[in-house]
Amino acid sequence: MLPPRSTIDKSLLSNVKIPCGNPSNDFPSDVLKHIRNNAIPEQTLKLMKVCKYFLYKKFPLNYVANIDGFSNFGQPTLEYYQKVGNNFVKFEVVSLNDIPNNLCIGGEMELRNHLNFVISLIPKIFACELKCLIFYYLTNIEYAHFKLLTLFGKVEKLALIESTIIYNNGEIVPYENLLDHVPVLQRLKLFVFIY
Repeated sequence: MLPPRSTIDKSLLSNVKIPCGNPSNDFPSDVLKHIRNNAIPEQTLKLMKVCKYFLYKKFPLNYVANIDGFSNFGQPTLEYYQKVGNNFVKFEVVSLNDIPNNLCIGGEMELRNHLNFVISLIPKIFACELKCLIFYYLTNIEYAHFKLLTLFGKVEKLALIESTIIYNNGEIVPYENLLDHVPVLQRLKLFVFIY
């Protein structure tokens, strides 16, 4: 599993200057501060693309690519690539408490056997732009968690192998409802053992 290629042109970013004050517009400064401090993840990313005022001097997110959660001799293990400088560095986490906060996830996510990966990871996600989402042997994944992982609608490959997604009341979510959250889906793999 390789980290995704960076598509950002470094010469474009070298000329960007982050403004110290408010941009010239009709909005009062307290309104702009409120927008910046209370924007949800999708809005924050859009605001940063539209107006330099919303850029951060030190970006508060941890960009992570290609998460792989698995069981290593019974011990839950999470491997991921994190951007350090211009390179992606592979990290391995054994304790789920060591997962960094404010994750911006891209690339691919594979989670196997341990629902604890999903439960521990979800509160730490700020934005999620996955292209590939694979669940192996995970039962009772909450529908809200699935919606967060597919929030940007960029998932092209979805695999549910012996995995179920449920509503809060415990009912299994129909596949039709799951497909509403993956509009650009190109490959779907569903596999269930029948005993």
